Amino acid sequence: LAERVGARAAEHIHRAAQGNPLALLELVNAAEAGLLDPDDDVVVPSGSRLAGAFAARLRRLPAPCARALMVVAASFTGQVAEVAGAMRLLGISEFDLDLARIESLIWQDGDRWQMRHPVFRSVVYQAASSDERRAAHQALADHLAGIGDYAPGSIVADQRAWHTAAAALPGDEAAAALLAATADAGRARGALAAARRAYLRARQISVQPQMQALWTIGAAECAQVSGDVEAALALAAEAIGYAATRDVAGAANRLRHQVTLARGNADQVQELFESDAEALKDDDPDLAASFLAAAATTAAAANRLCDTVRLGEHAMGLTSGGVGAGASAARTIYTYGLIAANRTQEARTVLTEYFPAVREADPWRLSFDTVGVTGMNLIWLGMNAEAGAYLTRTERRLRTAGAEEHLPLLLIPRALLALRTGRWNDAYEAVEESRRLGSELGQWQVAPLAVALAARLAAARGLFPLVRDLAATTEHLIEDTGAAGYQDLADTATGAAHLAAGHPHQAILLLGRVRERLWASGAIEHNLFMPTFGDYIEALLQAGDHDAARLGVAAELPRAEAGGLSATLAVAYRCRAQVAATADADRWFELALTAHAPSPDPFELARTRLAYGRTLREAGAVEEATRQLEQAVQIFTALGAEPWSDLADTELDLLTLPPHWDGPRLTTQERRILRLAADGATDEQICETLGITPRNVDHDLQRVYDKLGVSRRSQLAPLLKQERPRKTAQPAAPARTRRSG
Repeated sequence: LAERVGARAAEHIHRAAQGNPLALLELVNAAEAGLLDPDDDVVVPSGSRLAGAFAARLRRLPAPCARALMVVAASFTGQVAEVAGAMRLLGISEFDLDLARIESLIWQDGDRWQMRHPVFRSVVYQAASSDERRAAHQALADHLAGIGDYAPGSIVADQRAWHTAAAALPGDEAAAALLAATADAGRARGALAAARRAYLRARQISVQPQMQALWTIGAAECAQVSGDVEAALALAAEAIGYAATRDVAGAANRLRHQVTLARGNADQVQELFESDAEALKDDDPDLAASFLAAAATTAAAANRLCDTVRLGEHAMGLTSGGVGAGASAARTIYTYGLIAANRTQEARTVLTEYFPAVREADPWRLSFDTVGVTGMNLIWLGMNAEAGAYLTRTERRLRTAGAEEHLPLLLIPRALLALRTGRWNDAYEAVEESRRLGSELGQWQVAPLAVALAARLAAARGLFPLVRDLAATTEHLIEDTGAAGYQDLADTATGAAHLAAGHPHQAILLLGRVRERLWASGAIEHNLFMPTFGDYIEALLQAGDHDAARLGVAAELPRAEAGGLSATLAVAYRCRAQVAATADADRWFELALTAHAPSPDPFELARTRLAYGRTLREAGAVEEATRQLEQAVQIFTALGAEPWSDLADTELDLLTLPPHWDGPRLTTQERRILRLAADGATDEQICETLGITPRNVDHDLQRVYDKLGVSRRSQLAPLLKQERPRKTAQPAAPARTRRSG
């Protein structure tokens, strides 16, 4: 280094570069060109030193070369053909870049120009006057306009619009409109952040208050859907300041109400939305329908399902034949209310009418509750395949667009679908993400729903302390939001936990309370009601109150049959079988298993097989009881529902082991070998029946001998033929330790 620039300059460069390799190279080049003062000891940031070095080198270049570099710096892509076309319009050519190429300040890489460093590009751009910059951008825009008629939203159209905007002066309405069209196209494809910037730049160029207001609203809506609600509300207020016309005021009100819906108290929100809808119903029916649909949603959260149906029906009437966001919201919440009111066929009809439009619409253009509640409607009507496809596609589009405002509620039906299809880990992940995003975005209406669903999962898995904590959290959230309807979910989860822990009386207290509230609201399926009903009947049976169980089934079975929902019918038929006389039980259990088939919920299916196996055991049908119970154990184990797999295991013990047995538990394969050996099967026959090797038979049979305290095969049959008491297994305590084997 000293040989190239001298000792004093080398020392100065070393000190000034401060270890930055690029700064070292550029300062050496500046020193060799005589542009560096070795006596200047002022230490400046490395970026500033680089900029200064590049600026000095730029000043040495002739004016045409600097202008040509300016066109490259102004280009978004650096494409050689694009830059050459713009240069021709400015009266220069790419040959003017030759000196910069010799200086290694720019070079051609394939079909693009590459500048030495981003700092150099910035230096070139900032060194030009504002007129020169506008001229370069206008030339680039004119070149792009001349190479084809590209549709709004294409890359070329977007670049042309932004170059035109960069060349525009205030009052250039054509440039502002071109950029606003780019914003519209970006919003349609989900580029919300880019659309927001384009709307705001178009507003900055325009001087027409009406257009400024509309484009500000566009930016506000992009911000709201992205979850930046503070900016959205501020922009909505600015829009009204530009022009308080009906369109602008309506859009601003819609936005403010969407923000309030996810964050306000249910009682206050319902009253606010109803009064605003009444004021708007003649001037803007679609907006009024949006407000009524929002009021209906808050009524559902507050467990006022009669209001949900009434408001949804009113909103439907305002938008008859409409296709706007209000029409979609009205049909969505009305369908929800019909399902909750057990008017299933009507709900299917409305869903069939509105779902195709919602499925194909840009989800960020719909209200957040329309997107989430549509998923719930599909699941509750047993349309799991359609729900899965819709939720997956919509979630992917929302995440790509950065539309976080819609995600917390959308993740609830995703969790519900995963719960009902046996993907409990996926359900828990969705619930946790919903809780986190809801908290970050301040969507307090969504939080209690997510927490209560997490509690339901924890109850099925026997995580009883977690259930208590989550239920308490739900109660606190309900106090803050007024979403009293979610109390049903919290009580359902706690009641299910008590049932699994063997505390039927506590379960009856909580689940009976849920049952009374749902009866009062007229709901059968709302908040997973039929699984709650199944828990309630089982708790009554565990407590020995068979008369109350029969009365409960007699009241609910006709409602379930009237609704015709397969998941609801499966649980109702199971409960009917559990209270039936022995001769009738088989028929009702078979009906339950048939009802499970269209959209099987593995957990509820295993519950049905457990109840069926218990009934068969008590009737002495050993082989069929064993088959049902083993299938139940397999499902419960796969799900991680330990209290329930313990219960099914206990039933198998009662079926297989001697009466009053308190020794080690047998595995499923050991039970099978025990039964076959006791029936006189040879080792070869056991191998053929179970598909295992003779070595496996010897090993497992010896373990059976050791566990039962016998030494030969002939002792097995007498053990199994002893008289068995007709008793029902009780759930294990949560702290139970499994016995060896």
